[in-house]
Amino acid sequence: MLLNKEKISKIEIYDAKERHLGTTHIYSFAKSLFKSSTIGMTIKCNNLPIMKKGDSVMLVFEYVNSQRYRTVTKLDSASKTQIEVKVGEVTEIEERRRSFKIATKEKATVYKTKSEKEEGFEGTILNINLGGVLLHCEEYFNVGTIVYLNTFSGALEVPAKILRRQNDINGNFMGYGCQFVDISEAEEEIVAKYILECQVAERERRKTLEEMGMN
Repeated sequence: MLLNKEKISKIEIYDAKERHLGTTHIYSFAKSLFKSSTIGMTIKCNNLPIMKKGDSVMLVFEYVNSQRYRTVTKLDSASKTQIEVKVGEVTEIEERRRSFKIATKEKATVYKTKSEKEEGFEGTILNINLGGVLLHCEEYFNVGTIVYLNTFSGALEVPAKILRRQNDINGNFMGYGCQFVDISEAEEEIVAKYILECQVAERERRKTLEEMGMN
C-alpha cells in the first residue's frame, strides 16, 4: 500500500532496533518523479540522536482516522533536527487507535429526540475523535441518555450516547463524554475530514512558528 500524504496527522521515528527517537507533526514532500514508486520526505524533529546517511529507521505514520502504517527505510541525510528519506510501500498496523482526540470549540445543537418540532439546546464540542465527543452543554442529562447532535453547520447529524459526566482537576463540570451511535461511513468521513483539517491547520501553525524561531 502506498502512503496517503493527505491523511497524515503525525509521524513517529524509530531506529533500527525500534527504539523511539521522536514524534513530529512537521514534514514536507519532495516533488514526485514521474511514475516513481517512492516519495521523498523531509521530516523535522528536535533532539534527534546522531545518525548518518544509510542508517535504517522505522517510520510510523498515524492518519487522521487513527489508522497507523509503518515502513522501514534508509536515511538520505540526517542532522539533530531533521532527516531526509524516501518512502515506498507502507504496511498497516492492525491496532486502530480511535481514541486520538482533537481539541475544538465547534458549536453544536443538542436534541433529546429526532422530532423536527423540538427546540434544541446550545452546546460546544470541546474535543472530538472518530468515536465520539466531549460535549459541554448547560442542560442536565443522565448517563446512558441518547442525544442527537447537529454540528459542523448542519453537515453532521448523529445520535450519541452519554457515557459520563467529566470534571476538571478542580472538580468543576467540563462536559459529557459521548459515544457516537450507529455512525455511518459517510458520517465518519465527515468527522475524519474535520479532524484532518484541524491537523493541517495545526501543522501549518507549527511550521510558521518554527520559521520564526519561536518553536
